[in-house]
Amino acid sequence: MLFRIEHLCVSYSGIPALSDINLDIDQGEFVGLVGASGSGKSTLAKACVGLLSPSGRIDSGTIAFKDRNLVGAPASKMREVRGAHIGFVFQNPGTSFSPIRRLDVQYNEAMAAHGKTDTKENERLLLDTFAKLGLSGGKRILQSYPFELSGGMAQRVAIAFAIALRPELLIADEPTSALDVTVQAQVISELMTLRKDFGTSVLLISHNIGMVAYCCDRMCVMHDGRIVERGESRQVLAHPQDAYTKKLIAAVPSISASVPASSSGTSKKGVS
Repeated sequence: MLFRIEHLCVSYSGIPALSDINLDIDQGEFVGLVGASGSGKSTLAKACVGLLSPSGRIDSGTIAFKDRNLVGAPASKMREVRGAHIGFVFQNPGTSFSPIRRLDVQYNEAMAAHGKTDTKENERLLLDTFAKLGLSGGKRILQSYPFELSGGMAQRVAIAFAIALRPELLIADEPTSALDVTVQAQVISELMTLRKDFGTSVLLISHNIGMVAYCCDRMCVMHDGRIVERGESRQVLAHPQDAYTKKLIAAVPSISASVPASSSGTSKKGVS
């Protein structure tokens, strides 16, 4: 198993935020995490990579990457894991960059921190990723400051940065929320290409249950800091068991009782 969360409990200033979270992701799997704002999705994502705010605390449980427990790991070790092994896309792209430094400087520093010092090869890889995400004028973008980009463009650049190191697991927190429908499709297509070409696993966090059902093998539904339903995506969408899941599906008129047959497929593995 590539990644496993067991009995995770998180609080902010002593107030519980996550309760008894269990979730696992195998190599090459797409797992979706859906729920309304405030359900705990982003807290779970940040806990996975040691990026909780100062008031946040993991009270109990384990977060294991390749059987290595990351809970309590030194900050230096977490920096080694983040980026090279576990990529992260923030919900707000503005938190991904320093606002006063050019993007090419930030990108090359991040790559060098993980041993990728060939700046020409790094640039070639990133420009190729830009093109796949629908970003033209890649060299001009790299010479820009973050504040010079639109919200949608900044989000695509943040995604490109996150996948440049070809991480084994990508945690994407609402990666398409600032994008129009056409660009959303490009982003999801690129994430699925990562799986095909590199065996990358993805934890896709979204309020869009339809999109998650289409591209993810399995999904978990969060409500009030707990996972209330889980299973193969097509099964959850067609036959929801929890009352909250039924409300989520009913709230999106465009969702039908089925998922397109071209969905990414279903996994034999269940979420523990």
